[in-house]
Amino acid sequence: MAKVQYEIRVAFESEADSVAEFLNNYFYGWSPLTEISGNANGSKSDILLPSVTLKNSTIVKEGLSIIAVSDTGEIIGASINETLNSEPVSSIYEIALLVSTVNDVMNEKRKAKKEMLSGILVVHPDWRGNGIAGALLSQAIELAKEKKFDQIRCHCTNAYSARVYEKCGFEYIHSIRYEDYKIDDKVVFKPRSPHTHIHGMALRLDN
Repeated sequence: MAKVQYEIRVAFESEADSVAEFLNNYFYGWSPLTEISGNANGSKSDILLPSVTLKNSTIVKEGLSIIAVSDTGEIIGASINETLNSEPVSSIYEIALLVSTVNDVMNEKRKAKKEMLSGILVVHPDWRGNGIAGALLSQAIELAKEKKFDQIRCHCTNAYSARVYEKCGFEYIHSIRYEDYKIDDKVVFKPRSPHTHIHGMALRLDN
């Protein structure tokens, strides 16, 4: 079998719009919570507002995001990272509330002076199973060390991604079962198996 060829590197500022478009195509509507947050017809129009694309493009321009690029120049994976300056936000109200709940506990248990937020970790469906997610995250960790961050945190909603973070040394700080998270006494999220929790995870960095 031929060896899979791809490059892992920091996303250039000039690639910000292309990376944002990649997320539109392969993250929103695919990840466990955004998959069930669209309208009844399965459309992503409810969550893919212009502000979402603009926000992700702006984050990439900070220079902390990592991409995987195939030998044909196609973006096939991305680790979207930013400096954690304030409360993490989501364009989807219910997700924003859930993340805020987890984040409040993380601030009490494991807040650091200078933190990087690992916001999105995604690989093109056709390229999954080739170790790309782990390679993206490993490169993001090295970049965070170079930039003198004290810690990386994430709010992981995907069971598969949580395993990648765990393998890279992240610790579970606070988790909430989706079936236990309710608004007005109603369960908000019922994602497909095996996605049962949101996990607040963190990695201390030795600089």
